[in-house]
Amino acid sequence: MAEDEKFHWEPAPDPDSIVIPGLNTAAPTTDQIEQIDQLITLKLQVSFSALVSLQLINAHPLQKIDGQFARVQWLAEHKLLPAVKRYSNGVQPVREAARVSSTVETGSNEGAIAKMS
Repeated sequence: MAEDEKFHWEPAPDPDSIVIPGLNTAAPTTDQIEQIDQLITLKLQVSFSALVSLQLINAHPLQKIDGQFARVQWLAEHKLLPAVKRYSNGVQPVREAARVSSTVETGSNEGAIAKMS
């Protein structure tokens, strides 16, 4: 068997035949998707921990990336999103005036067209 054939994935012909240990099949679809995501994350964490404990990989670069990602997420949540919200609130009167102006112009044009007919 060739190396690329060994890891080739093919979908199950009947999706109902797929069994995922730990999945609550009675739950709504969105909850099942969340459960699958959590099961995958847990599996990856366990696999990663095993590789680190066997000293097959070095966790330090990945921890650095994780820390940087956490920092970016914090900046987006605490700096960027509040700034966007403030901007949105600041330009709300302009957006409202433009909407009203557009409505008035459209209405007056329709009246002018009706008078010409």
